[in-house]
Amino acid sequence: RFNIDAEKIIVGGSSAGAEAVLNAVYNPDLMFDNPGVYSDIRISAVISLAGAVVDARYLSEAESIPGIFFHGTDDNLVPYATAPHHYCKNSEPGYIILDGSKTIVDRLKNFDTSYLFYSFENARHEISGMPFDYLPEVFKFLKKVVFENNKIQSTVYK
Repeated sequence: RFNIDAEKIIVGGSSAGAEAVLNAVYNPDLMFDNPGVYSDIRISAVISLAGAVVDARYLSEAESIPGIFFHGTDDNLVPYATAPHHYCKNSEPGYIILDGSKTIVDRLKNFDTSYLFYSFENARHEISGMPFDYLPEVFKFLKKVVFENNKIQSTVYK
């Protein structure tokens, strides 16, 4: 109806939006009561600005789609690696351990899945704002990986 190629869908989000898309893509069994309902939808790539998943151990090779990640090493809200969300104490409401971009990327690397990871030294949650300066690299990665089926595993330290 909308002439959308169901094999070339790219999803993305920032902060809580990134957490939503990352969990939907990488942990569908945790997110949906009946993930099979969405079996005809093929997500080709995910873009995350300071996002995390509930548990990267659930990310299987079958669900390890290419990703583009932007995250600050000192993010004070969403963990860069693995830590409690908002760095809550385990006795506080809302306490949950999350796996951030670094942990997800390590998992994708083990599966030999394409990724582009921008790691910003000493940056906090401001990275969740769209990094427009990096759009040419984002589009180049998507073109090479999603449309030309190339393999890229790249971490850029800023």
